[in-house]
Amino acid sequence: MLAAPNPRTGPAPSAGPVDAARPDARWADADAATLRALRDWVEHAPDPVALVDAAGRMRRVNPAFERAFGAPERAGALPSPVLARFVPLLTPPRLARWLAEADPDGTPRVHRLMAEGVSADGERFLVAATLLRTDPGPEAGADAPRCLVTLRPLDAPRGLLATDAAERGAQPGRAPDAVGVHALVDATLRSLAPADRRRRIELALHAPRAALAAEPESLRHALLQVVTNALRYSSPDTPVSIRSRHDACDEAEWIVLVVSDRGPGLSRAQQQRAFEPFWRAPTAFAHPGQGMGLPTARRLVDAAGGWIELKSVPGVGTEVELWLPGAAAPLDA
Repeated sequence: MLAAPNPRTGPAPSAGPVDAARPDARWADADAATLRALRDWVEHAPDPVALVDAAGRMRRVNPAFERAFGAPERAGALPSPVLARFVPLLTPPRLARWLAEADPDGTPRVHRLMAEGVSADGERFLVAATLLRTDPGPEAGADAPRCLVTLRPLDAPRGLLATDAAERGAQPGRAPDAVGVHALVDATLRSLAPADRRRRIELALHAPRAALAAEPESLRHALLQVVTNALRYSSPDTPVSIRSRHDACDEAEWIVLVVSDRGPGLSRAQQQRAFEPFWRAPTAFAHPGQGMGLPTARRLVDAAGGWIELKSVPGVGTEVELWLPGAAAPLDA
């Protein structure tokens, strides 16, 4: 993402040619927290997501897909619904051929392409499609989902994918919790894997009574994703820093958490894709992961009413800022 993104939109999708990536990590080896984050992301993602079986039939779609294309959330309500009804390029033979070409050892393969989507009222628009092969296991039947398809509309009609505050996780009429910045960072560090806890982490947190107005567990998970990424992709002999500061923007009070590393960094083009689900930089394939850390963090921060900014310089490092709403009053000492 560029240095000054729109706080309510994500990074611009790539409009390049078809490409494929092969993460080293298998979904079967993913930890429980990663799988929970994936399921939660599918349910609440702002982009349409469909689960498709080997025959090209949709077995389930998320609410964003239902809004964009008029398909019922329980896709089985339609007689053998196929994704090609909504994205003509994604026909059952094409999907079956791609699945057959996937590695039989369960290694996730990501395939990206540009396609045309057709909304419920006949509007046509361009979408960036991402296909991820999933392994349902040997006991799964023929109707088990074998492919996860995400669609990011590029020029869809305004308002097509709009979501309200409740769908983003807010609870109308309920005041958000207040969590201290120091307590949040401490809980995050305690959640790190043992090997990561032994790494050098530099803290520079501002006022001890500073507090955030958001659900504590969601923020902890979001910050954990960002810190884990910084530790994973930086050299063990270099520190990762976590800083905080107070900022005023648009007549509102914000707490900014900044996580920076001295890793390989990202090019400008790679920064545009950093928050795209399942995308990983070429330098990342030597490390385990599925490309869901930053997308998960972005969704959780957005649900809290904030946003994320990413700044990176190749060969220097990466800095991620989490802009979060400050609490109306500081915590008691």
